[in-house]
Amino acid sequence: MAHIYSYRERYTEIGITFAVTYMLKRLVRQTGNTDHADLVGLGGYALTVNGFIKLLSDMKKSGFTGNSSESSKFIGGGLGSVIDQLQHLIGK
Repeated sequence: MAHIYSYRERYTEIGITFAVTYMLKRLVRQTGNTDHADLVGLGGYALTVNGFIKLLSDMKKSGFTGNSSESSKFIGGGLGSVIDQLQHLIGK
């Protein structure tokens, strides 16, 4: 529960972005413009992925207090480098 409470803004952002994208895509598709609907979906889902990357970045910055050396290698090493590369790609 503490994890969800700590990152509630990020989870809310991800959920709202996904829901709005889904509904807009369905609305545009109902007008008969499937190409436009796909473009709306592509943009909105990209924003959703960006929110997820921000969530992972916030988790990385807050640190990990686990006792396992393998888990700290994963959180600080492998996962940390992937998050850094994703942030570099999106321009942060």
